[in-house]
Amino acid sequence: MDVHKLSAQRRNDFFGDPILFQIASTFHASLVPELADLGDYTASDDANEKARLVSSWLPRSCFYDAWGNRTENMDVHPAYHSLLIRSRHAGINNSLFAEEDKEKHIRHQARAVRLFLLAGLENGHLEELCYSNAGLHILRENADLFSQWKPLLTSLIHDPSRKHFQKKQSASLALALEEVGITASSLSGSFAEPIYVDQQIKQNLYRISGYKPDVVNPVADGFIVSAIFEGSLSMFFVPRLLVTGQINGISLVSNRDKNDFSVPRSHIRFEHSAGWMIGLPEMGKNLLAQIKQNLEFDHAVIIAGMIRSVVQHVVIYVRQNHDQKRRKTLAERALADAALDVAAASVLVLRLAKAQDLATNDLQEAAFAAIMRPVIRYWLLHILGQITDCAISLVGRNSLFPGSIFSRAQELKTRIFSFESSTVHLLLDVVNTIKQIPDLFQAVIAMPYHGGGETDTRTAQILRVVADMVLNDEGTSFLLVEQLIYAFASVGLRTLDCNIIATAYVESRLSGQWRSTYGMLSPHHNASFILEALYPSN
Repeated sequence: MDVHKLSAQRRNDFFGDPILFQIASTFHASLVPELADLGDYTASDDANEKARLVSSWLPRSCFYDAWGNRTENMDVHPAYHSLLIRSRHAGINNSLFAEEDKEKHIRHQARAVRLFLLAGLENGHLEELCYSNAGLHILRENADLFSQWKPLLTSLIHDPSRKHFQKKQSASLALALEEVGITASSLSGSFAEPIYVDQQIKQNLYRISGYKPDVVNPVADGFIVSAIFEGSLSMFFVPRLLVTGQINGISLVSNRDKNDFSVPRSHIRFEHSAGWMIGLPEMGKNLLAQIKQNLEFDHAVIIAGMIRSVVQHVVIYVRQNHDQKRRKTLAERALADAALDVAAASVLVLRLAKAQDLATNDLQEAAFAAIMRPVIRYWLLHILGQITDCAISLVGRNSLFPGSIFSRAQELKTRIFSFESSTVHLLLDVVNTIKQIPDLFQAVIAMPYHGGGETDTRTAQILRVVADMVLNDEGTSFLLVEQLIYAFASVGLRTLDCNIIATAYVESRLSGQWRSTYGMLSPHHNASFILEALYPSN
């Protein structure tokens, strides 16, 4: 079936997602029409065609202009800028820094819903906005730079022109860090040395030199750069252009052998680039950890939105193409089983967003965020491939074309893993947190069970036993991660007005049945009802 006919059935991605709509309905009333408008956009044929074009086009480094003059630029499809315009206007890069009262106390949750919807459309263009958001968080450690750049970095306008930031309507920020998404343990291969005191902002100006691989949005207006200063890992802000309009010692390095993603990225060389320090010299690793935490959360939401869109696509396909009852029964059983994990992913990332909103004034919520952030991301990274493979197996050859939603999901998995040395560090983060705050960890695993109940009590006891095992045998952290996911996802689903889904999830996941493929759902759970509840046909 034509992909356009399939997408036409998706009338509104916000109203058509019962979990997303029910959680967002608790927000300020004025936000619902905005989210509904975004749901209309992500479900539209025009937006889906732009997503197809973007994911079919590989960005290329551009080293010369039409006259043969040396330049530093990236060639991207015009549809990429079109998607950026809409996503930037939605506040992916700036809503956490806005001062609107309607999002007070729910800024992370409101942004997560928007990011979830947009990720289901096309996830590649969101990378540079998420990186810019993460960089802006640590730029606050330099108050003068933050006050200068914040108005442009948080602007709702997308301005891709290559001019000095003071002459632009908006600006973008990139991260030039070898360790992004990996660990903060290794030292940078870049170095910084002081030049003189910048009289305008009364701060030392530094000269930064080094080589940075795989920088997303390598033609951004500013860069957060990690470099060694006096033996310590430090963070610096380096503008792309000087006041004179000249490039600030920043050059792109061709990496044609690795340019296989729809996200514009390139190796970058900094040669005596002028920049300012962010925070204190010894704060580098802490700032790097903050960046990692922000990206872990964003990637978790993006994966959750992507797998929701993948399963939704296949549900529509099965409803319209499987006339044979026996084939449809098998497809629905596998889809319903996968849909339960997708529902769990939705409630988990939005619960994590809520914890981040409450973390400032609630120590227990802060502990929940610290523990569950790496847990959720680890789990989502692994089910992304499983759900995508299941979806492809049900659709078959109709799924295998460039720019399809399945190719977008596969690229997302490959792209994230290309920035990860492995996912083991996420497990180690969980183990380290348990050791650092054992009392708070015990309080966190007790959070879902204040309501009591035999099943709840037994699950809480299992979590405590497994947590104790982890302290003596870190290999059992795999078991702990899975049990934490099942426990908190079950609680999240129970709070929603959908008992069918909650019951099916609890009985199929917490019962301890071994499963390596989707379709292991017990026949007493009606697969058609589950799919209709999570993916309404009307």
